[in-house]
Amino acid sequence: MVNEYISYQQKSFQWDGFLYSMARELEKTLNQEQRQNFMRNIGGRMAQGFPDLDMETLTDVEAVMNEVWKESGWGWVKFYEEEDVIKIEHYHSPLNIALGEDSQAWNIALLEGFYTAIFHQLGAPDTLTVRANKDDDKARLMVFYLS
Repeated sequence: MVNEYISYQQKSFQWDGFLYSMARELEKTLNQEQRQNFMRNIGGRMAQGFPDLDMETLTDVEAVMNEVWKESGWGWVKFYEEEDVIKIEHYHSPLNIALGEDSQAWNIALLEGFYTAIFHQLGAPDTLTVRANKDDDKARLMVFYLS
């Protein structure tokens, strides 16, 4: 019931038909890898418009990002420092709602591109990328790792 309510609140009725149709057209004209690359590039561009994140701690970055995500209705993020990676949990992204559940296999790349660009802005080497952990997929939680 809670997930249904949140999904309804995130639904953009103004853009619903356009976004769903765009997703179907992308599926028709691009293969899976091309769609993922397309979405990663869009995510990287989204990161360019984010506020300056020149901060000392991951907790500070998380707080600023969550303010922006909250304002835009894109859920929230939680960062965890693990042994050799940073675990990123993004809750309640509107991507599946906007583009359709069938698009999850490729729309998740938008947040991969976004978080990769953010960590590069924070000083991570270009060789590090953020990738979704498909084993952690849950209905409204997307899990990524920077490694």
